Formats: sequence, structure tokens, C-alpha cells
Amino acid sequence: MKLDPANENIKNLVDQLENIVKQVNKPPGAVTPATSQAPNPVPQATDLTPFEALYNANPADLTNAINLFSVYLQSQQTQKAVVIVDRLVANPNADIQTLLSVQRCYEMAGQAAKRQVVLARAAAIVEQHLANPQADAGTLMNAAQVYATKQDGGKLEAVLARLVKVTPDNPEAWYDLSTVQATMGKNPAAMISLSRA
Repeated sequence: MKLDPANENIKNLVDQLENIVKQVNKPPGAVTPATSQAPNPVPQATDLTPFEALYNANPADLTNAINLFSVYLQSQQTQKAVVIVDRLVANPNADIQTLLSVQRCYEMAGQAAKRQVVLARAAAIVEQHLANPQADAGTLMNAAQVYATKQDGGKLEAVLARLVKVTPDNPEAWYDLSTVQATMGKNPAAMISLSRA
């Protein structure tokens, strides 16, 4: 499942997270070439103060929290990074996008157990939303992201089937449905869905 490709904030966030993973996984002493995709250069330890100040001014802001998480992780301060996302997930009103971002952060920080807890929480929230037969496209797309992340093909297929009913002219939804169906071995259904894409 893909995020909205037109959303620059999400694209920048994903780019930052991918760059962090590259930095964390590179061998000691390896030189990383500069890329035009990195929205911010890798900060040095002395550059933490502006990120901390932005975060401290508004700890509930997802962008500031993820940026500080990224800086801490890049500077190999994993425990401090985890504390930042722990605070986000401690909010009982955290939305699906926040929970999906946090689970990705936990994955990058090697916190598999915490990641699973957050995914379970996200799944519980989308299950409540999906109980409404009139769920809108945004709700269905959030649910699809959660089920794709959990690799729950059956629920993902069901949500995408609902999504294409709500947005029958959305080729990406039809394509995603056909991909899931093909992965599940439902080739005739996958071909029908693909023909609608």
C-alpha cells in the first residue's frame, strides 16, 4: 500500500526515515554520497539544539517529533529517539497516521515488541471505523495502510474491495486490489480488478 504520492510532507518524512536507515546501517567510516532527496543534511551532535527546541515548543507535533527522532537515531542516541516516539504513542487520541509513523520509527530503532503493540492499537482503531458501513475513502485507505503494514492479506483485500466500491474511478485502488488478489492466488478475480485499473 502506498501513501498519497502528492503529499510532500509524507514524502519528505519517508525520505528522512529511509536516509536514517541508510546512515544507521552503513559500515563505520563509510562515506555516504549526498543525495538531492534528503530534505535536511545529517545534523552533527552540536546541531541538536534547534530540533530539541522545536520539539519542546510543541511535543505533539508529528513532524517535529519525527525530526528529533531522526536526529537522535542518526547520532546513535537510540534511547532518546525511542522516548520521543513513546510520548507520541502515549497520547490516547493518536490518529492512524501518527501510529503508522511511530510503528515505522520503532522498526528502525529495533523495537519489534513496541512496533507490534502500536500496530495492534492501529488495527483496533480501524476495526471500529470499519464497523460503519458508510466509511469514507480516507478511512478505508487508512485501514488499508494498517493491514498492508500488518501483512494481513484477507483484511486488506476486504478493505480494498470496499474502497473500489466507494471510489470506482480510482485506478490505484483497483491496481492495489488486483495485486493483493494475485498474491493470494485469486488470479481470475485479480484479472478482473486489473482490467478496471
